[in-house]
Amino acid sequence: AAIEEAVTYYAALAAPAEPAVPSSDRAKRGQSIALGGVPEADIPSCAHCHLPRGRRVNEAYPWLAGQYQEYLAQQLTLMQQRARGGSEYVRLMHSFVDRLSVEQIDDAAAFFAGASGAAVPPVR
Repeated sequence: AAIEEAVTYYAALAAPAEPAVPSSDRAKRGQSIALGGVPEADIPSCAHCHLPRGRRVNEAYPWLAGQYQEYLAQQLTLMQQRARGGSEYVRLMHSFVDRLSVEQIDDAAAFFAGASGAAVPPVR
C-alpha cells in the first residue's frame, strides 16, 4: 500500500522546470549536444527523450535536468562499458553513447546538471 501511495504521489507531481541557459563554456558545448545532437557522428538530440517539452516520449526515459554532473557522466561512461543496467530501453542508448567522446560526455553532463529555471532554445 505504501508503494502504491508513493507512486500515486510522484505521478501527480508537475514536470521539472525548463532548463536555464548555461553560462560555462563546457555547459554551452553540452547544450549544443543536448539540443542538437552530434550530426557528424549521427547522434540525435539528448533532449528529445530526456528533456521533453510537454508530454514525455516514454515514461521510462529519465529526466536529466538537475542531476549531478558527476553522476550523469559516470552513468554514460558505464553505458559505454556495458556496466550499467537500466530499463529494457537502455540498449537504445548504446549505439549513441559509444560515439561520444569523454569531453562530449562531460559537456552534456555539465549542461543537464545546470538545467533548471528559464527556457532554453527549442530542440533542433
